Amino acid sequence: MSDQAAGAAAELGTRAVSNALFILGARVVSRLISLVVVVVLANALGDANYGRYTTLIAYLALVSVIADLGFNPLYTREAARNRQELGDYLGSLRAWSWP
Repeated sequence: MSDQAAGAAAELGTRAVSNALFILGARVVSRLISLVVVVVLANALGDANYGRYTTLIAYLALVSVIADLGFNPLYTREAARNRQELGDYLGSLRAWSWP
């Protein structure tokens, strides 16, 4: 292996590690922010209203899974196959998504 190829491989490995650490850090920060939001909401809403809120979130998650009907992966695949129709596919996704 030439020196140039070895340098490129080392750079690729360094980038992979730094990208993985960046994603890990972003996930940790995201989870901490979520924890703070949950604690603030729980304190602000009280027991009964926080229970209503979490029930609403659970129902919305179930409805969004059912309402999606697998269209997002389908449109993503079709848009990747035919780039000229990307605008039409995005319009169709927007029409099917929640407002």
